[in-house]
Order: sequence, then structure tokens, then C-alpha cells
Amino acid sequence: MNATARVLEQVGFMVGANPGALLLNVFGLAVSPDKLLRVVRTLPVQLTHCPKAIGVDEFALKRGIDYGSVVVNLETGQPVDLLPSRDATTVSQWLEQQPHIEVVARDRSKNPSEKGQARAKRLSIMRIIAR
Repeated sequence: MNATARVLEQVGFMVGANPGALLLNVFGLAVSPDKLLRVVRTLPVQLTHCPKAIGVDEFALKRGIDYGSVVVNLETGQPVDLLPSRDATTVSQWLEQQPHIEVVARDRSKNPSEKGQARAKRLSIMRIIAR
């Protein structure tokens, strides 16, 4: 991996797409926010410790057309994973693979109870929190 690729990964992950693109453009590296998002999405997720409480929110890959879900560790505020869609099935499948999670917070859900309903039935300690 070359130095430019490592810089794109680090800036995209630490700063984010829009601010990262602006920062890199100041230093003479022309890159779009979309490119930084693509780079970050290809990075493997390395959990240093397993979060017990997560938040799930949606984000736009293409505004008005294509959406995904971002999973955030509520204890540290750090992103945990990016899911390819925002539907309940994708989130539920991801939750099935994460037995250590005890609390799920879901924002902007039209029916928040359905998002983790299958998982909540199996885990007596799970609470689903919605605004």
C-alpha cells in the first residue's frame, strides 16, 4: 500500500468525508468526499473491545436514492460498522452475529420496536431505545 492510500484511509476515517476532502484539497491532493467514503468502506473493522451499547442510524450513499446504516459504539462514540442498507433485515442479521451487544439505540425509525424485535425476544437484557 502506498503512502497516498494510507493518508486517504486515515483522513477519511478520522475526519470524515466532507471535512477530509476539504483538508486534503488544501494540501494539494484533489479527492472527493465520495472517494473517501469508498476508501473507508473497504477498511476492515477491527474492534479493540466489544461494545455493549450501540447506536444505529442511517446515512445516504446517494442522497434520495441509496442508503446504508452506520453502527456506533455509544460508549466511545466511534463507528463500529457500516451496513449496506437501512432495512430491518440487514440490521437484525448484523445483530445476530454480535452476541455481546446489550443495548441498541435506533434513531429516526418509523417503527423502532421492529428494528431489533427478533433479537430482543432472545435477549432478556436488551433494551431498545428510540426517540
